[in-house]
Amino acid sequence: MSLVEDKDDRAEDLVLRLSDLRFEDCTRKNDLLGMETSGKFRTLCLRLAEATEAAVKAAGTGAPAYTWMSF
Repeated sequence: MSLVEDKDDRAEDLVLRLSDLRFEDCTRKNDLLGMETSGKFRTLCLRLAEATEAAVKAAGTGAPAYTWMSF
């Protein structure tokens, strides 16, 4: 495995962990409020996870950070 592949694997793992943590955090807060994990709140959680993933990818490629803030 090359150094580049290793870096890509680590970045992908980080993206997955951050996305999972963000979604779990949203879900936990939602459950504490006694709401269902569906509808607008679920959509917000998924968008947060997607934005986190895009931000990490942008940081890894050197792309400007503002490109992922489109939601």
